[in-house]
Amino acid sequence: LSSPLRVPSYAYPNWGIPEGLFRKEGDEWYFVEWEGGSQRQNDLVGEAAKEAGLGDCNQQLRRGVGLVASRIIKNFPGRVNITDVCAGPGYSAIGTYQELDEEDRRRVFYTLVEPSGAKLEDARRNLAKLGLSEGRDYRLIQSRDIEMLNHIEAGSQQIVTQIAGIHAHAYIDEPIRNIAG
Repeated sequence: LSSPLRVPSYAYPNWGIPEGLFRKEGDEWYFVEWEGGSQRQNDLVGEAAKEAGLGDCNQQLRRGVGLVASRIIKNFPGRVNITDVCAGPGYSAIGTYQELDEEDRRRVFYTLVEPSGAKLEDARRNLAKLGLSEGRDYRLIQSRDIEMLNHIEAGSQQIVTQIAGIHAHAYIDEPIRNIAG
């Protein structure tokens, strides 16, 4: 259906692609797809999961991330910086926000990293519905995860979440290094 470079790197031998060859090109194929992502793209994935009998997996993941993050925040003193990588329309940040009490909500600053400008606009609208203000409560960064350290100081985040973005790479070593940075 598309370039074999869109498969995970461990499947390259099945396609006759030597390991390490076309690494940059493979990542670019993924970026082209996700840069143009939209809310409809997210909706289609969710609808497919429900039709397959898996329920609202996206919401289950967001709630799980929100619960874990809220427990960490509760036990973390002072200001807490959270970066959501491949943030889409902001649902993970919203899930975390909804799990927090008022005191903890005031201590959190969200950074949403997302390659799609359309999804960041959706995130801006969704966060505004909660009364969150850009600059005071959150910032939006249009970037791929492998370039996010160009915009975020390494080591400045207490929590980094990523629900479903890791699949957007043929190789996962570089994104993991950046997320851990």
